[in-house]
Amino acid sequence: MAYCTLADLEALMRINFTAATDPTATEVEQMITDIAAEIDGVLQAAGYTVPVTAAQAVQYLRKMNTFGAGPEAWYAYAMMDSEPPNVAYWRARYERFLEDIREGKLQLPGLEPLGEEQAYFGIAPGIQRDSYWLTDQRVDPNA
Repeated sequence: MAYCTLADLEALMRINFTAATDPTATEVEQMITDIAAEIDGVLQAAGYTVPVTAAQAVQYLRKMNTFGAGPEAWYAYAMMDSEPPNVAYWRARYERFLEDIREGKLQLPGLEPLGEEQAYFGIAPGIQRDSYWLTDQRVDPNA
């Protein structure tokens, strides 16, 4: 389930997608659906029940879904190597949203993840290497 509509993305981009545009409206709707699936995957890993249905959280996810799909649609539409500042902002905002959910820095408005455990991404701590192996000292197998 997508959290935004084609009309939301068209309003953000100030472009009307149709069957005659490249990308077509159908292709842009698929981009929106793909971004929503990515959002749901990250939210589920963070302990949320998906799809999210709480009104306040859905309103926030609508914006993030639009910000995530915007750069993809823009690149498909403009076919340029560089992005204007507004598209760069959408991308950065969306990526920061995903990162903050993954790291537990952001909680959806009006919702709490299920359980009190850390998000799946935060369960396993980084492996600390034994300092012996970080030096030039090595065990000689022939000794």
